[in-house]
Amino acid sequence: MSPLEYIRFNPNVTASEVAFAVGKETSSVHSILSGLCSKRILIRKQNHRKEWLYRVNDMPFGCNNELTMMFNQLLVKRRNSQGM
Repeated sequence: MSPLEYIRFNPNVTASEVAFAVGKETSSVHSILSGLCSKRILIRKQNHRKEWLYRVNDMPFGCNNELTMMFNQLLVKRRNSQGM
């Protein structure tokens, strides 16, 4: 199983948890996750213990800001209701 597949089925996990699950060194998993974050395939957020948690970006077009996504969805809905 690849790190991306593991994160897809187990969102909000740390890099060390991913490394243990897929049987790779933590440093190599950090490198893989960093590349996936730069391509906006993954989203990285800190938890209350200052650990980085990773999850798959399920928003279209690589948008990783939930507020922007919600605004765009409401804007489309409003325009469709006005017949634009």
